This record gives sequence, structure tokens and C-alpha cells, in this order.
Amino acid sequence: MGNKLKLYRCIFLKENKDYIIGKDIFNSKIYNIKKSEETSEFKIGTDNSFYASEEKSGILFKKSILKVINYNEVLKMAK
Repeated sequence: MGNKLKLYRCIFLKENKDYIIGKDIFNSKIYNIKKSEETSEFKIGTDNSFYASEEKSGILFKKSILKVINYNEVLKMAK
């Protein structure tokens, strides 16, 4: 598995056009979760666990953007 791949568990706080804003339940860090087919089942006010790769975006204020990876793809990577 890639070094950037990690398991996250977030409570989904709000959503906008491109991202779902989530708060990690373990360390209270805020993440921007990029919307995709894998995030279509995420509902505001609930929490969920998912595998994602993280990237930093921004020049002055860095924000963490998570790209959710399908669990079947994670299993293929592990082999």
C-alpha cells in the first residue's frame, strides 16, 4: 500500500459544491473530502470510516484535502 493511504473516521459537518467538510473524531482535525462516487452515501451529521489519500492545498493557509478510495481498490493494493 502507498504511504499516503490511511484509514480515517470523520463526522460530516457540512457540504458545498466540491467538498464535504469533515471532522476527525480522534484528533478533531478538519478535512475537506473531495466529492466523488465513493462519497455519494455520506450524509451530513453522521460519521463514517473510509480509506483516503491526503494532499495539502493552498499557498498561505494549507488545507487538507482527502480523496476517498474505494475499499475494493484498497484490497487490490494490499495484494
